[in-house]
Order: sequence, then C-alpha cells, then structure tokens
Amino acid sequence: MKIGILTFHRALNPGAVLQCYALQETLKILGYDVKVINYYQPYIEYVYSPFKKDIFKSLLFKPRKLFGYLRRLPFYYLNNKPYRTFIKKYIDTTFPIKNKDSIPESFDVYIIGSDQLWGLQCTKDIDEVYMGDFKHKSGSKVIGYAISSNLTSLERIGNDNLNKYICNFDSISFRESIIKDKIFDLTGKKSDTVLDPTFLLEVSSWEKFQNKKFLNKRYIFKCMFLNDETKKNDLDESIQKLSEDLGCEIFDFYKHVKSPEDFLSIIKSAQYIITSSFHAVAFSLIFRKQIYAISLDNGYDERYKNLLLKIGAVDSIVKAKFEYNGPTINYDLVSKNIEDEKASSLDYLISSLRK
Repeated sequence: MKIGILTFHRALNPGAVLQCYALQETLKILGYDVKVINYYQPYIEYVYSPFKKDIFKSLLFKPRKLFGYLRRLPFYYLNNKPYRTFIKKYIDTTFPIKNKDSIPESFDVYIIGSDQLWGLQCTKDIDEVYMGDFKHKSGSKVIGYAISSNLTSLERIGNDNLNKYICNFDSISFRESIIKDKIFDLTGKKSDTVLDPTFLLEVSSWEKFQNKKFLNKRYIFKCMFLNDETKKNDLDESIQKLSEDLGCEIFDFYKHVKSPEDFLSIIKSAQYIITSSFHAVAFSLIFRKQIYAISLDNGYDERYKNLLLKIGAVDSIVKAKFEYNGPTINYDLVSKNIEDEKASSLDYLISSLRK
C-alpha cells in the first residue's frame, strides 16, 4: 500500500518538520510505503521565504531601507539552512507540487495531518488540498490524522464549507477535543481525537538526534511566542525568579534553537520548560520534563491546554505570573495516560488504513 502524507513539512520550524517526520516513520514501522507529498502551500512559502517580492517592490524608492533589507537576506538563508538540511536528509518527498491539480494520483491512501492545517492563521485562506478536495484514483482513501485548528478559523471557514469538505474524508480525527466537538456541532460529523504523531515514536527515536552542546548545563528553556506586553513583563519576572530559585541560566528559543536537533536537545537537557508552544509541550512530555505551560486565554493555547488536561497534567498550566512550588507533573500517572492515548491513536490509524 502506497501512502502519501500532506502536512506542513515545509514550514521551517521544529514542530512542523518533526511531526511530519514522526508520522512518516510511524507508517514505515507499520510496514507501509510512504512519501510526503511535496506540496508548496502558498502562504507557508511566503512566510518562510527570505525574499518577498511585495516587500522588495515597496522599498524600490527607499534606497536606505532597501539596502538594509537586501543585506539581511544572506542571514535569512543561513537561518533556514538547518531546517532545509533536516528535511532533505530525513523526509522522503515527492517532486514539488504547486497546486491541488498536481497532486499525484498514484497513492492508495492520502493522510492529511497533523498540525494546524485547518488554522487560517497558518494558511491565510481555506486551502482545499488540506480539505481533501483534490483528484485521486478510484478506490483510494483520504484520512485525516490529528488535524488541528482553532474556533476562530472554524467560524471563518463556515458551516457550508465544512459540510462540503468533510465529505472528502473516509475517516477523520482531530488533535483537540474542542475542535472535534465544534466540528460535530457544525456538521453532525462524528470523528476521533488522537495524539500528535510525535508521541507515536519511541523516545529512542528522538534521542538519536541529541547533540552535546546543551549537556552538563543547568538552564530553563523559555519557548514563548507572546505579543501581550503586560504578560511579557509578568512572565519575565516569573522566569527570572524561577532561575534564581533553581540556580539555572535562562535559554531562549530565538537565541539558542538553530535547528530541529537543537530543539530536541535543549528540551531533553532542560531543568524546566516555560512555553506557549504545542510541540515544546509535547517533547517535554516525551522526555518527562517539568513544564510551565502559559495560559494565554487567546484561543490558540487550547492546543496544549487540551492535551495537558487529557493526560492529567493540569497543574502545569499557569498564568504568566506564577510562582515555583515544586514539580508540576507526576509522571507516574501522566506517562501511563500518555501510553493509553498512544495505543488508542495507533488503533485509529491502523484501523483507518485497513478499512
């Protein structure tokens, strides 16, 4: 059986490439012939492109700003290189695909997922490829695995579109129960919730990517994507106090993470992780690390809050102003819950492929 994966494998951030790798490797372990369909999603390509034509044109008559923009381009290429290298080395892709009419029809199963494929903040507009709206040969199947979104995006997509597109799937699952429930409210379509594919691999599969630069250091990993200045200030105060209490340095995502390997290594060796990143939470759990997952109350934090609630790690969800009161996660309990969820997720994936 030939399987083609459609996901955000070209988004140059650790979570995107690692979740794609995880699903690919899981399917290979299960014995399938797997390729990642090398779809160039337009908005993703724009966001991660060093050279943006619209910005270049807007600066044509502003020589000083244009010079500054052009001078920075080599640094953008250098920053992107480790991710391009990882993709080239570890992800098996097809030839480049620029639109839905070019999706290969040679696959027996198309798996759409995981990541925020139905999140319009990531795709800008509805992307019909991720909605399963493309030609495929008779008898082939389309499966949704751990698709993520947010309530704002679902409202923007709308009832009519959701009812139309959900019929493209032979089976579908979501990463968050809040999204599954909303889809049911809007379409009446029953679905499953499953774990992000990063949880499907054994820990040893991730440990092989460890580098040594973060070993034998005591630090807190700050992996935050936050625009609210008040919360930023509260968070900085909390992290500074935590670093003093634990006698740790503070390592920051933007300063210290230059590659997917760095991301995995820095989480593996950290004393604590303070984050608003879903995949920083996921890998912290995989490596059995202590977490402060910051509650932002903006809708996007539901991605990791939902996961932590499901596995019994609710104490790790805190406001930006928090105090250290000892370990936040009891892994004797949480690890068993993760294993149960992993077994259920694999059951969904295997049964969907065999139907």
